[in-house]
Amino acid sequence: MGQFIIFIDIKVVHGYYDDLSSSFLFRPTAETERLMRSREVLIRRTGNGCQFMIQDDSAGFLSGDELEFALQPQDPSFILFTQLEGYHPQAFHRLVLPEDSQEVDVASAIIVTEEQKRESHFCHITIKPTDKLLKKAKAGIPQEYLLRFREAAYRWEYLFIPRYESMDESKTFLLVDTQRKLFFTLPEKYTDPAYGGMMWRFFSTSPIIVCQRYRDCDLQLSEVQTTELSSLLSEALSRDIQPEEFSKLPPEVLSGVLPKILTGRLLKKRTVKRFIPCPQPWKYRTDQPDCIREICYI
Repeated sequence: MGQFIIFIDIKVVHGYYDDLSSSFLFRPTAETERLMRSREVLIRRTGNGCQFMIQDDSAGFLSGDELEFALQPQDPSFILFTQLEGYHPQAFHRLVLPEDSQEVDVASAIIVTEEQKRESHFCHITIKPTDKLLKKAKAGIPQEYLLRFREAAYRWEYLFIPRYESMDESKTFLLVDTQRKLFFTLPEKYTDPAYGGMMWRFFSTSPIIVCQRYRDCDLQLSEVQTTELSSLLSEALSRDIQPEEFSKLPPEVLSGVLPKILTGRLLKKRTVKRFIPCPQPWKYRTDQPDCIREICYI
């Protein structure tokens, strides 16, 4: 008997996960399992994917042979972390891998079919093994696929709920990333019956990719004099900016002027809250479909 060699090597890449060793399951269909037994093919799970192996003295495959297997993420929050526009979990999705080794952008490559979805999986993957593929594998060159998933991006929404009903109208708040990587709108007064009375709401000025590195971001809420902030904004924008306009200033305008105001020494700030957690996709419901929410009490 010959030795087993790798003839297909599949790797998965997803920017959110530091460790993919237990993130995805590759499960051959019953028909593919029968074909693998007939052709003496093995499947081996790797740290970030799987490998199909065959004996180096194998006679090869027939023209109608096809390997089909389900790809199943093991993290129930996978879809929330992943950019999958137009993906419908109830529909059957299929990904047909090309004959040549290459990187595949999964979100744009999967297609919806009329097949009935009878089990829980993300998609079915099919590969048609060829004599060319086997010949290359015997020469030490397995077919390689890199399945790339891209992280989802959301605007971050923060609700800061005062523990006491009375609020000092002469003061307002700024939500600041001390590392100056993330920027947020000026606050708006917001009321949500589910959380009681009036609160302050902030949004990030642009969508932020959901990834591990922002778990340790250093956000802090500062209190400033409303008139001082109004004066500095008016000077920076060369027009009169009243407090009622703060939350209506466009993100692109804020991104241009806020960093200068925050790094200057003219605006006096008092830190109200530090160690503010990053929002997580599954934690709170929000009326903004492109946002993820975090709620804090002050």
